[in-house]
Amino acid sequence: MKRINYIIIGLISLGLLALELVWTRIFSAEFFYTYAFLILSLSVLGLGLGALAVNLFSFLRKDLSISISLAIAAIFSIIAPILAFQIELDFTGAFQDWGQIFKVFLVVLLLSSTYFFAGISLAALFKQNPERMPKMYMFDMIGAGFGLIIAVVCMNSFGTNNLVPLCSVPIIISALLISRKWLKVLPL
Repeated sequence: MKRINYIIIGLISLGLLALELVWTRIFSAEFFYTYAFLILSLSVLGLGLGALAVNLFSFLRKDLSISISLAIAAIFSIIAPILAFQIELDFTGAFQDWGQIFKVFLVVLLLSSTYFFAGISLAALFKQNPERMPKMYMFDMIGAGFGLIIAVVCMNSFGTNNLVPLCSVPIIISALLISRKWLKVLPL
């Protein structure tokens, strides 16, 4: 296993946990505090479905798929919250008519997409090197821990809404690190 993959795993976790914390704060402030748990559920769902996809489709385990998945995850981490707010979902009557149910489905799909594509990348990296699992998991936890600390400090210093696009930076960097030549254009 390349040593750079440990850093990539740490950067992915840093970005994902920071994004999860930022979205949790936004949802609890903008809507109802009970919807803050929606973000936690969507992140776990997305990561789990991404890992399942890697298990079902072997082509997702290749480096090319990992770099493309990371680039797509970075793109969705920026545009998903913007699109989710443009949908204008009324959380007070989320299940009163079919239009609102469709909007709930769209918001769930949008917000879990970042985690789905990042989950593909993480699962593929873990699947490629099962003998290095303890060390990879250590970098995963270190990245997640730093992501939470950085997110809390930055939210309190710069404001939560300003932090949303910055959470994609570690994911973009990890996509650049793993991408080969011409594929470096995609994350940029």
